[in-house]
Amino acid sequence: GCYEKIEVSDSIPLIHFNNKMFQWIQDFIAPFYRFTKAEYKSSISKVDNLLDPTNATIISQIEAKFISYSFRDITFEIELKDKNIHQFSFTQKGIKKSFLCV
Repeated sequence: GCYEKIEVSDSIPLIHFNNKMFQWIQDFIAPFYRFTKAEYKSSISKVDNLLDPTNATIISQIEAKFISYSFRDITFEIELKDKNIHQFSFTQKGIKKSFLCV
């Protein structure tokens, strides 16, 4: 469905975000405490028609934390036009890279 401003969130595997030392320590104490975690959030920020959308923008974010310190934060934006991916961009460490799909 296409529901504007509804956010989807989930936890994702840490193996893609931890360095090897953090991963080894986390694996060792995981049965007792998780000090690192990675979370995913996604929502539709713009849509032209809720019933039959042809243009929409989806914003997603992945954030990895060590206790409460955020050590990796990536934001993705996908722009859909005429039911195809028109543009894809991501921002990491303040640097935004965009790709136009022609």
